[in-house]
Amino acid sequence: MLRTLVPLGIISIGFLWFIREPEVEKQPGNILRINMTQDPSTLDPRKSSDQFSSALHFHLYEGLMRITKNATAEYGMAKDIVVSADKKTYTFHLKEAYWSNKDPVTAYDFEYSWKESIRPTFFCPNAHMLYIIKNGEKIKMGEMGVESFGVTALNETTLQVELEHSAPYFLQMLSFPVFYPVPRATAILDSKWSKTQDPPANGPFTCVSFKPNEEIILKKNGNYWAKNEVKPEEIQILLIRDESTALNLFEQKELDLIGGPFTSIPVDSIHNFRKKKALKQKELALTVFTTYNVQVFPFNNPHIRKAFSLAINRESIVENVTLNGEKAASTFVPPILKDTSHALASTFDPDGAKEELRLGLEELKIKSLPQLTYQYPILGCHDRIAQALQENFRDILGVEVQIEGVEFKTFLTLLNNKQYQFGQFLWIAMYNDQYSILERFKNRKNFRNYPGWKNWDFVDLLTKSEAAFDPHTRNRYLEKAEKILLDETPLTPIFHGNYVYMEQPRIQGFYISPIGSPHLQWVEFNDKKPLK
Repeated sequence: MLRTLVPLGIISIGFLWFIREPEVEKQPGNILRINMTQDPSTLDPRKSSDQFSSALHFHLYEGLMRITKNATAEYGMAKDIVVSADKKTYTFHLKEAYWSNKDPVTAYDFEYSWKESIRPTFFCPNAHMLYIIKNGEKIKMGEMGVESFGVTALNETTLQVELEHSAPYFLQMLSFPVFYPVPRATAILDSKWSKTQDPPANGPFTCVSFKPNEEIILKKNGNYWAKNEVKPEEIQILLIRDESTALNLFEQKELDLIGGPFTSIPVDSIHNFRKKKALKQKELALTVFTTYNVQVFPFNNPHIRKAFSLAINRESIVENVTLNGEKAASTFVPPILKDTSHALASTFDPDGAKEELRLGLEELKIKSLPQLTYQYPILGCHDRIAQALQENFRDILGVEVQIEGVEFKTFLTLLNNKQYQFGQFLWIAMYNDQYSILERFKNRKNFRNYPGWKNWDFVDLLTKSEAAFDPHTRNRYLEKAEKILLDETPLTPIFHGNYVYMEQPRIQGFYISPIGSPHLQWVEFNDKKPLK
């Protein structure tokens, strides 16, 4: 029986747009009040495509494994795990657990959820994570039927999973939302189950109210198997997009928390709060980057991509623009995911940028670049970063780039559909392994492969890493793969980031994992007084 804890991690972030500050009623001390700057796109954990939805899913559902306060993974819905000698077959025995509607959580719920996610017609942005399971990728690509998927419910309490290859990170993956169960009986009867009032949940909380652009109410799930660990009776989530409005509410003690991953603290206020020692900071497996659509002119040319990459002054951005203690990036994989980290790519090089631009124009047989648009999400300080890059491109390359802020959900759609020239975004690792960052580039059709890039040497190195049992050998393969990614420059890493946040003295126990998952279920209250 497998009894060990497994390191884990994952993801989230927050930011804004609103007009009028709402009146906030005074509440008893066991109600936690926070703010999120974007509406979650879905309550269905299989369809999560953004950090806001994932932040909610971590509190509504639970997978076979769950994250602990020590950034490890332990049994969630699983009671015992048996692993075959070749480490390719996992047999999960489930504990007695119930959905919030009192139906039992069964192995059939997991089997149904995963098999629906892998169907070619089912929208599942993180389906690539299921490719670790036997025949997963072939099924998603329409080459095999879903009955060939390596997931079988042997009975109500036993789930057997066959992998394509042994994977030291497999158990870590299982606490990410794409691996959560959905209530099979409910979902079969109503395909829109997640949009109904108070949909069944098997995690610490249930969602009893969701008013878009206004408020979400979570209630403690009395049927959750570990309900005694859950401290808040209720979480009230305001959906205010303006960061200054949210900060004002926090300063009036009408919010308990502000900052990542729910709401950004205004950049202009960071220095003052840091001087007061009010800020808390958490290093994350988070990277902000520029992405180039390699399928469209002129970014189908590697020299053009490298020219823009070398023109980016990363050090200046973290020192003068973001001001959150970020680290200028010369790798794609964040340092927190590596035992050792050293530069793999050239960074700021004005002369090199000009030479790459000359070579690119020569290869494309043009004298100058066409009008280019650099897009970014209206989110936190992305606008300031984009303005700094616009200045870099003008001063170093002599190229006037138009910058355009796009509403968050619309921007995600543009990236996923490759309907952009170049732009700016971020990622957070979905589990505590560098493979979480690199695997998205194995398949050009992956939603998370924003540039639409593929390289067969890169794929071959990832495949070799999958078969490597020795950690040092595996890391060598992965580093070589990352070097190819950096050399080909479908993206440019700008900096590795942190979450900064503040909390009221009345609460304690709020935890953010090193990979960014928030955990409100452990928040305790120092008193039972109202917020104000």
